[in-house]
Amino acid sequence: MRRSPVSVLGAVSRTARSAVAPSPYTAASFSSHTSTPCFSVTSPLSPHSLFSPCSSSSGISASSRTVLRASLRGIHSSTVASKKNTTFLLSDPGEGIAEVEVLQWHVEVGQTVEEFDTIAELQSDKATVEIKSPFDGVVTKIYWKVGDMAQVGEPLLDFEVEDDVLTADAPAPVAPEASVAAAAPAVSASAAKSSHTPATLGGKPLATPAVRRIARENDVDLNLVPGSGLRGRILVEDIQRYLESGGASADATPPPSVAHQPVVAAAEDRVVTVRGIQRAMVKSMTAAAAVPHLGFSDEINMNALVELRKQLRPELEKQGIRMSYMPFFLKAVSLALQEYPILNSHVNQDASEMVYKASHNIGVAMDTPSGLLVPNIKNVQNLSLPQISQELLRLQAAGQAGKLSMNDLTGGTFTLSNIGAIGGTYASPILSLPEVAIGAIGKLQLLPRFDADGNVIPTHIINFSWSADHRVIDGATIARFSQLMSDYLTQPGKMLMAMK
Repeated sequence: MRRSPVSVLGAVSRTARSAVAPSPYTAASFSSHTSTPCFSVTSPLSPHSLFSPCSSSSGISASSRTVLRASLRGIHSSTVASKKNTTFLLSDPGEGIAEVEVLQWHVEVGQTVEEFDTIAELQSDKATVEIKSPFDGVVTKIYWKVGDMAQVGEPLLDFEVEDDVLTADAPAPVAPEASVAAAAPAVSASAAKSSHTPATLGGKPLATPAVRRIARENDVDLNLVPGSGLRGRILVEDIQRYLESGGASADATPPPSVAHQPVVAAAEDRVVTVRGIQRAMVKSMTAAAAVPHLGFSDEINMNALVELRKQLRPELEKQGIRMSYMPFFLKAVSLALQEYPILNSHVNQDASEMVYKASHNIGVAMDTPSGLLVPNIKNVQNLSLPQISQELLRLQAAGQAGKLSMNDLTGGTFTLSNIGAIGGTYASPILSLPEVAIGAIGKLQLLPRFDADGNVIPTHIINFSWSADHRVIDGATIARFSQLMSDYLTQPGKMLMAMK
C-alpha cells in the first residue's frame, strides 16, 4: 500500500483514524490470539481460507503497535519506515487437498514486487491457482522449487515489507483466481537458441500456464519461440514446431542439405509422473471402482424434438441464443428427477446414509485441453431452456479456455456425459461419487424404424446409457426414471406442460 506524505500537524488525527478506520478489504479477518498478527484470505471460489501471510514481529500486541507507529509517524514525516519480514503460508484450500505442485515462480529472491503482482502459479488436483502479492515489498526467501509439491500449512515465501504494512489497516492479499489449466504430455527434446523475439506482456512472452508448463518440462525458453497466436501469443503448436526444428525458430534459415542417408534416432520410452487433473481422475475412478454399478440402456425417438428445435431456432437466433439438444436433455432429466429424487442424492462411503439434494446441479462431462472435467449447471429445476443454454455455453467456453472456477466444478448432484458428440452409441459411464447416478448420451442417428402401421420410416434415434449405485438404487427405479425422461423427449409438449 502506498502512503502519501503526512504533515506533523495531522499526526493526532491520523493516530485516531488508524485505530478505528475499517479496512476496505472485507475478505480479510484478523486475529490477535498470539503475539503475531495474522490474517487469512477467503477465496470467492471456495468457503475455505486459501493463503494466509503472518508477520514475524515481536511480542508487543497488535493494537499497541498500531497506535505507537501512528504516533511515531506524526513526530516527523520524514522518518524512514522500519522493515519487517512476513511469511506467506499455504493454507487448506478445501476439497481434501493436502498439497499443490509449484508450476512457476514469477519472482526471485531480492526482487521488488508491488501489490497485486502475480508471484506464483500452483496446480492442485482440480485447478491452477495464480497467487498475487498482498503488498509492496522485497522477496527474501522462496521455500519451494518449480516441480515441488508444496504442503498445506507450510510457508511459500518470505517478504520484507514496511512495518506499517502489517497493521490492521493493511489490505488483505488478493484472493487467488482459480482456473483450470490445460495439462499436456511432455515431449522429450532439447531447445536451442533463436533470434526471434515473441510478443511480450510485462516483459514476459504471451502464453497460457499450460504452454509455460510444457515449455518448462522440455527446457524450452519461451523468449526464443515464435508465437503464432493472437497478438503473438505462443501456442502448444509453436512449441511443437520449435522442438521439431531442433530448437530453431520457424523463420530461421535452414542448413544446407547433405546428400547422404539420414540417420533415424531410435525411439525411447519415457516415464511421466501422473499429476494434477489426471491424478484426480485416478483417485476418483479408483474409488468408484469399489462401488457395484447397475447399467441400463434405451433408445429414444427424437423426431418430435428435432422438429420443435427447428421451429424454435429462428426466434432463438434473433435473441442471440444457440440452442443445441443438450438443454432439452438437461431439462428432461431435471423434470424426471422431481419424480425420482433418490437419483439426485449423495451417499456416504459405507452407504449407511443418503442425502437427498434439493437443487438439481447437473454436471456435464467435457473433453477439455486439461482432460476430463465435469462442471455443473446450478439449479436446473429453476432455469428455462434459454437460461440453461446460456449457462452451458459459458461453461464450455470456460473449459476450453482453462478458466473453469472451483464453484463450477463442485456441488454436482447428477451427471450427463455427451459422448455422442465425439461418436458412439452406447457407453458404460462410471459414477462420480458421492453421486448415485450418471447418464451417457450417444450420437443422434437417422435410422429405419417401423411405425404403428408397420411401415418403415426414417427416424431420428438417440441412445441413453445409465449407471447407478446398485447399493442404494435398484433396476426398476432407473428403468422408470429412464422411461419418464424418454417420454419428455419423445413428446416435448408433455415436457413443456411439466415446466414451471
